[in-house]
Amino acid sequence: EIMIALVAPELYPYVLMGLGGNFLLFMVLSPIIGMPARKAAFNKEFLATFEEEHKKAYPEGSVDGMGQPDQGQGWYSKKLDLKSWIKFNSAQRILLNYIESFPIIIPAAMISGLYFPLYALIGIWGVVLGRIVFTIGYKVNPALRKPGMMLIMLCSMMMMFLSIATAVLFLLKTDAPEVTLDN
Repeated sequence: EIMIALVAPELYPYVLMGLGGNFLLFMVLSPIIGMPARKAAFNKEFLATFEEEHKKAYPEGSVDGMGQPDQGQGWYSKKLDLKSWIKFNSAQRILLNYIESFPIIIPAAMISGLYFPLYALIGIWGVVLGRIVFTIGYKVNPALRKPGMMLIMLCSMMMMFLSIATAVLFLLKTDAPEVTLDN
């Protein structure tokens, strides 16, 4: 049995703020990127073409005004022209790629920040910057997402490797640099 008492390094709250910054950026991007793309792809005229078919399957309901539950590969999307389909799916990928990264960046930042707070701080805020570059690039042309993705990957991998190093240091019972906060 291992008993661990954690003393958070002085910079650790800023690592947590970086995670909060990532969550906030995602919440800001959703209405800025996702909603306009959904409204453009699944406009009233387009969705009206499905009304008769929808009534046959669901006589009590009507087509959802935002094309839900279609996320880009569904019943409605199959009928989009190629340009509309790519624009909608690009917006979806911007958001879904961010969500898919959370299980990696959350523990990586929190664990690596225990022994390596400065690098975790740089890494998690680097992910925020990378996400902004990724989003702008992806909006212009999906191929232009690469610089942002490279920064995100570099920062995420650094935090993952430092998380492993943190685990090793814990196993070796190496004390983290202790910081006391005087209030």
